[in-house]
This record gives sequence, C-alpha cells and structure tokens, in this order.
Amino acid sequence: MILKFRYFIYTVLALFVLFVCVIFLFEDKNLGDGYLLWSDTAPSVAYKYGGGAYEVIPPKVHMLNYDNNTIIAMTVDIIDQKTKFWVINKDERIYDSLTSFFNKKTTSRFESILYSQRVGPMDSLSFEEYLKRNDINLILDSVRHPILPF
Repeated sequence: MILKFRYFIYTVLALFVLFVCVIFLFEDKNLGDGYLLWSDTAPSVAYKYGGGAYEVIPPKVHMLNYDNNTIIAMTVDIIDQKTKFWVINKDERIYDSLTSFFNKKTTSRFESILYSQRVGPMDSLSFEEYLKRNDINLILDSVRHPILPF
C-alpha cells in the first residue's frame, strides 16, 4: 500500500515537472520593436499590439535572424511545401503609425502599415540579391521546435 502511494506521488511529480518544462519551452521569442516569433507547432513572425498579435510572416518559419533594423526569415509553406524568404525592415515609424491607427480606431490602413515593412515572399536568388543590395549582413539560423524533431 505504501509503495503504491509513493509510486502515485512520484508519477504526479514527474508529470508536473514535464508540464512546467513544456510551458517554458513554448515561450515566444521577442525580436524587438513589437515583433515576436510565435513558438507553437508552426512558428511564425507576428507583430504584437495591445492584447493580441498580428501575423506578418506565415508559418512555418524554419530559419530566422534579426538585429535592431531587420528580421530575415525562411519559411516552408504548409500547403505547397515551397521554400520562401522574407525580410522585415523594422522602422520606428511603424510604432507611431500603429499608435495613430489604434487611437483613431480605423481599420483601413492596418495591414498596409504592417506589410509596408515586409518584403517577400522571395525565392533564394532574389533574397540574396536583396540582402546584398541593402547591405544586410545577417545569416539565417535554424529555428528548432523544442520538442518535435521537425
């Protein structure tokens, strides 16, 4: 009877530790200036505003890098499995524009404000040419899902 109770307690503790670890592994990554990498089963790049977030680069982000001015990403489309490349030119004006947008409560310019910062989708050749032409010295790094092997 005592052994069964100990087994039960150890099982509950092990499940609790596993649950806590999974919660911390799925934490979103802050990319600066309101952008974040959503870390779910199909990672994407979003712009956080108010109590929500708006997807700017669609899932599934496989590679990503960023600095104070730029975010670069490589995605594999969930539907057609094509590789696509993206660049976000982070700009302070987007914060001012979105603040104005939310203060006026208008919806007509929301997507155009966010998408004006985004270049893509591009193929690999266009992406490399864009990086060279705009003197962007970032190299894509793998985005690994914390639990799933893909």
